[in-house]
Amino acid sequence: MNDLFRRLSYEVKTQKRKAGTLAVLAVAGLLLWGKLLIPTGTQQASGQDPAAAQQTGDAEEREPIPEPPSPKVVRVAVRDSVQHDPFRIRRDRYESAEPEPPDPQVDREGERRQRRRAIRAEAEQLTLQSTLIGQQPQAIINGRPVAPGETINGFRVLEVEPRAVRLVKQDVRVTLRIRTD
Repeated sequence: MNDLFRRLSYEVKTQKRKAGTLAVLAVAGLLLWGKLLIPTGTQQASGQDPAAAQQTGDAEEREPIPEPPSPKVVRVAVRDSVQHDPFRIRRDRYESAEPEPPDPQVDREGERRQRRRAIRAEAEQLTLQSTLIGQQPQAIINGRPVAPGETINGFRVLEVEPRAVRLVKQDVRVTLRIRTD
């Protein structure tokens, strides 16, 4: 404990600004702590403005706040008022549901899938044999040199990469890679 006081006194002597700030914070903390621990008296809640309460007189002279009236309870015999089960579904009130015709949007999606499969099958007929990367990249597909922007068997060459070529046909993108087998 003696060592703690010695160190604290050394810090206060060498760093006066820091010590002053610490002292102010300690005093403020003690004041707040004391304010919380020491009750200042009982206060009674009222719906009046505090300034208006001081003008009318002491708080002890005020009228007590009346308690709110208890709510009325109404009881109804359920068996007398309900003639049927309110949660039962009455099938006679609804038309019978017939199967709906297929959604044309769903049919279009199936057509798109078939078109993608067909285009990918066409792309399998193409063989990437080589790629040349430089200022004007080129690829050799089925023995024919092609550059980006050119077409081969209906596929437009988008991009030539090392060992791969990106093609597109009817918004279906395909990537050809050099086969290693």
